[in-house]
Amino acid sequence: MINYAHRGASEYAPENTLSSFYLGLLQGANGIETDVQKTKDGVLVLFHDDTVDRVSDGTGRLCDYTLEELKELKIYGSCTTGFYDRIVTFREFLEKFSQYDIKFAIELKGADVEEDTLNMINGFGILDKTTFTSFKFDYISKIKKLNSKARVGWLVKEIT
Repeated sequence: MINYAHRGASEYAPENTLSSFYLGLLQGANGIETDVQKTKDGVLVLFHDDTVDRVSDGTGRLCDYTLEELKELKIYGSCTTGFYDRIVTFREFLEKFSQYDIKFAIELKGADVEEDTLNMINGFGILDKTTFTSFKFDYISKIKKLNSKARVGWLVKEIT
C-alpha cells in the first residue's frame, strides 16, 4: 500500500515545499504526490494552483512569473504556524528525493510540461517508481505516446 504525502505534509507545512516533503516522510509516508507547472521562463516548478494568491505573499498567475521572481515569494500554504518556505524546482525536488525508496505521483498541471517532466524522471532513473497523473486526458495521453512504459492515472471529479 502506498501512503502518499499529498503536496507533502501540506496540513502542517507549506504545500509543495521541501519542508513539507521531508515532514511527510518523517510522518511515515512512503510516497510523495506533487504538481508540476512551468514558469514564464520555462522552468518546471512544483505548484498546485494556477495563481500564487492562495498560498503565498504574491498575487497573479504562476505562469506570468520567472523562476527568479517566484523564488522571492514566501510560500505559506494553509498551515497556520506562520512558517514559510520557498518554491521548489522539479530538478531540486528530484535531486533531494529520487534517491529514497518511495513512490512518486506527479500531477501534470500545465500545458507543455509532459516531455520535460518525463525526461527529468528518466534522467533520475525513477520511471518505475513514478505515476504521472492529470485531470487533463491529453497530458497523460502525451506521456504514453512519449513512453509506452510510463504509468499514468487519469484524475476525474466523479465517475459517470
